[in-house]
Amino acid sequence: MIRINSIVIEEFRGIRKLTLDFKGKNFAICGPNGTGKSGVVDALEFVLTGNISRLSGEGRGEISVKQHAPHVDKQNDPAKARVIVSVTIASLKKTVSIERNVKSPGSATIIPNDADVVEVLRHVAGRPEIMLSRRELIRYVLATPGKRDEEVQALLHLDQIGDVRTSLQKIANALKRQLVVLEASVKGALENLNRALGIGQLTKENIFTAANSKRALLNLPAIAEFTATTSLKDGMAVPGPAKPQAILKKQAMADIQAAREGLEAIAGSETTKAVAVVLAELKALAADPLAAAGVSRENFYTIGISLIEAEICPFCDTKWDLDALRTKVQKKLEHLKELSRKRKDVEKKLLPLCTAEKGISEYAIHPDNP
Repeated sequence: MIRINSIVIEEFRGIRKLTLDFKGKNFAICGPNGTGKSGVVDALEFVLTGNISRLSGEGRGEISVKQHAPHVDKQNDPAKARVIVSVTIASLKKTVSIERNVKSPGSATIIPNDADVVEVLRHVAGRPEIMLSRRELIRYVLATPGKRDEEVQALLHLDQIGDVRTSLQKIANALKRQLVVLEASVKGALENLNRALGIGQLTKENIFTAANSKRALLNLPAIAEFTATTSLKDGMAVPGPAKPQAILKKQAMADIQAAREGLEAIAGSETTKAVAVVLAELKALAADPLAAAGVSRENFYTIGISLIEAEICPFCDTKWDLDALRTKVQKKLEHLKELSRKRKDVEKKLLPLCTAEKGISEYAIHPDNP
């Protein structure tokens, strides 16, 4: 739990300068319209998260924190619009000072800047539902009972839970269907094994008895224990290598001639040029660090770009400019698609070379053949 000790607000929203001492206790702010009540709430959200939910999100148009958070007299000097808050983190028994200005909303000055303090504040910044506007609360209160669960999800910024639940349910259903097939396959395999061994129940003792009785007929030693490498065929003779088959001399001469022609074609200048081109393109692909993991990274970025919301990276919770983040991810996707196209081009050029090499290898003659 974080308790607010005090807050200093300067040139922020409609407030020129205001200091409030809450003494770490619960508090309420009241007053007539236009006296800055919402400004205090916005200041608290801003200093803890770097954002003001009332100035961002759906339906806010061109409104932004950098342009509209400073006092009207300081719009050209956003560094002057700042909020300083003193908080107590109960779990750490530490008092922390946090300062943030509108010019650099994504970074805050934290004293003490200990790792455990930063981690707690990072967790708080990633939970925008710490601030709920009057409009959001009224929408929940007026919601019909059947729609209230949806409003709760929207209120707590958990809109995607329904989609995630649906996806997980689809996966679970698919796995259940696969499990039925696999269980039937296992059951059939066990029945076949029992039938082949002539036993009624598949137990270790029954397998030993059935297998060793058949090994005794072949004068093979009994199996005393099963290990990871035990086979019921242990001790049986292994068939020797097959003798080479004779081929007709006429056929052999024709194969040799075809192999010579193939070798001449491969050694030709056109093939040499084609090989050089393919090698150069393969080296270029190998030099790109994204080439090896292209498919998995493309799926990763595609899923990630669909999860981007607000100004927070969906993977590391880092504050980003939303447009810059989307542009960065989109560029990576385009680069991966270009790598995929180049890889397919190389594969097309490799196909005739591999076909020619395979054709020659098929004419190889074993030295034992006449």
